[in-house]
Amino acid sequence: MKEKEIEQNKSEDQVEGEDVQIEQSSFFQSKTFVTILCAVGVVLLMLVAFKAGEMVQSQKADFAYSWSQNYYPNFVGRTATGPGPDGGSMMAHGVFGPIISIDSPGLVVQDMNGNTEKDIMTSTDTVIRDLNSDIPFGDLEVNEQIVVIGSPDNSGQIEARLIRVIPAPSSLPLSPDGMQPPVQSQ
Repeated sequence: MKEKEIEQNKSEDQVEGEDVQIEQSSFFQSKTFVTILCAVGVVLLMLVAFKAGEMVQSQKADFAYSWSQNYYPNFVGRTATGPGPDGGSMMAHGVFGPIISIDSPGLVVQDMNGNTEKDIMTSTDTVIRDLNSDIPFGDLEVNEQIVVIGSPDNSGQIEARLIRVIPAPSSLPLSPDGMQPPVQSQ
């Protein structure tokens, strides 16, 4: 009788072991496992997106720091005491004055607001206008008065988007009272 009980216990143990193996293999195919795996994947994806955003913000901060270190020397040229909103130049991303030197693709302009020299960089996208027509970079001349509008780079140079040549005062017709006549549109 004892032998029968021992054999019966052995066969029950074997059946339980098979059940455990069946349960383990079915767990990896169950909805619970797939749900857990998807949740872990979503968390990892969120961490990667967070890290990418952190890296972009870090690069923006580095640019802002480098740019701010060169702001006053390059765009104002003096301490903030003038009429602008920041106490300095009214054209923070541009310059008005005569061309001092030309070295393609850039030029140096004497800023009339701060009496400082500004480095201007041009590209193929830079529009250069004289009155109502576009002109090539090669037509610019030293001592010509220009207005430059652009954006600063890390080194404090202005990347020009628009250069407008200002005609010399003697080339404009004057009214009888010595004032410039208003521009009439046609």
